[in-house]
Amino acid sequence: MLDPDTLATTRRSLHAVGEVATSFAEVNYGLSPGDVGHPWPYLYVGPWSPPSIGGFWNEPFGASLELGAVPTVDEALTFFGEGHRSV
Repeated sequence: MLDPDTLATTRRSLHAVGEVATSFAEVNYGLSPGDVGHPWPYLYVGPWSPPSIGGFWNEPFGASLELGAVPTVDEALTFFGEGHRSV
């Protein structure tokens, strides 16, 4: 888990920059600064044709993971990889 100070700094930085995202093989991968449904920054995987909620898929658009639960880049890449393999 990220410590509260690091998470707050990251959140401020992301709000200044905006969302960071890319698409590959009809799946969106990104980092959002947060929104109405997600008060904290989060990673997401959003297939263009979202699967039903269950297992890895925890959102109507695909899957999300709060950034505070991802302490390393390797763990972020693991989340994206799991999404890629689950499509």
